[in-house]
Amino acid sequence: MVETERRGGARAPRAFLVRHRAPDAGGGSWLVSPLRDLSVGGARFMTESLLLKAGDPLELQLVLPTVAHPLRLPAKVVWARAGRIASIMELGVAFEFPDEASQAAVARATGVFQQRGR
Repeated sequence: MVETERRGGARAPRAFLVRHRAPDAGGGSWLVSPLRDLSVGGARFMTESLLLKAGDPLELQLVLPTVAHPLRLPAKVVWARAGRIASIMELGVAFEFPDEASQAAVARATGVFQQRGR
């Protein structure tokens, strides 16, 4: 099932992982979280150990079936909600694509996911 919400594109529910960290982590450790869904413009995932709010920047790494290596993307938190467990947050993020190739890679992946979801 493909969902559409406030995001500009259709969202494809996906059960895989996203690596993320704050850009000011100075090369610090990546956190790994389950990705809830993915669209051409952003993603939704759960995280713990990071207290984030709308407007905060993030670095992401996505492992997509359409690219050979993890895709590294800057992103910005659009919304953040407390999870059912106190230490967990759900985040909606918007990608800030560094180039057209990165945007095309995410578009290809969401197209594949949407076809599989039918």
